[in-house]
Amino acid sequence: MDKIKKSKRIRRLLILIFFVVINIIVLFVIGKKDFQGNTQINFREMFVLWKSNIGLLIIALCLPLIAIFAEGLKYYFMILYSTRKKRLFVSMKTAAIGKYFDNITPLGSGGQAFQIYYLYKKDIPSGLAGSLPIAGFSMMQITFFLLSILVFITNGMVIDSSAFKLAAYIGSVFAIFVPLVFIVFMIIPKTSEKLIMFFLNILHKVKLVKDPNKRLKKIRKFEKDFKNSIIFLTSSWGLVIVTFVLSIIYQLALCSIPYFIVLASGGSASWFDVLSLTIFTYAAIAFIPTPGNTGAAELSFALVFTMLQGGVIYWAMMFWRVSSYYFVILIGLIFILIQPITIDKDSEIE
Repeated sequence: MDKIKKSKRIRRLLILIFFVVINIIVLFVIGKKDFQGNTQINFREMFVLWKSNIGLLIIALCLPLIAIFAEGLKYYFMILYSTRKKRLFVSMKTAAIGKYFDNITPLGSGGQAFQIYYLYKKDIPSGLAGSLPIAGFSMMQITFFLLSILVFITNGMVIDSSAFKLAAYIGSVFAIFVPLVFIVFMIIPKTSEKLIMFFLNILHKVKLVKDPNKRLKKIRKFEKDFKNSIIFLTSSWGLVIVTFVLSIIYQLALCSIPYFIVLASGGSASWFDVLSLTIFTYAAIAFIPTPGNTGAAELSFALVFTMLQGGVIYWAMMFWRVSSYYFVILIGLIFILIQPITIDKDSEIE
């Protein structure tokens, strides 16, 4: 068993290293081809510039911490409201591991599964353990969608490309797809049950599910607990408002990182313009399937740093990628190393 666990950890680490290498290669190629041209700036020159604006870079590095802290507080208040227990470390780790696995899995889809399992192992009832990450994720997506609509309406002229705007519009709708699916499943349970049974039968035919009816009963129980938990969580307007505000803080903190990098790199721009460009860009790459939107993120975020000159854009984008992506992964990894998530054979959520 220890060998299997070790093998899984090594495989996960190798996958992470692979995507780190891909990111570095993409950044290097983009920097050489598109940004440096005849105005190359080496790292030593860039370091001197950043050193004179070190306070702005520190703010840029603190913003991911603020974002994760806000996300952790969201889980803290949801757990406090539903269990009457103060679980600050559990809440912060739930947020950190969610962002860790979101960033290393395609379409940012891995976080909720590990959050559900972790909460269940921390004695959170199964239905609640299932609903808290989904509720947290849904609120996050809803706030991003609302911020996107606000930016599209009030500052749409910040982007000239019609194709890029269209991609952002589609991406913003894609962001609320998962919350809408869960709402539909709750509103029309009979239809959702038929759909679940359809997929269970397919899995049964390919030998992945032994007994579809038995599995359906477990899903029904989980779905009932999940529905009751969601209704319970949304019954308090105070909790809804708090989680909404904390989700807004998360989005604004993460999307403000490029602004401080622009200032630290010798550029000048309004906070709202850079924020708008960042939200447009995040929306436009929302449906890119690579972990962390690798490749598309680097290419698209070139737009955010257009107010900088030549090779400065390359270094600014490099710092943005480190602070908004790798730093978040590192935070999650630290939480995992402090208290590893152990997965045993008999730990299925009933």
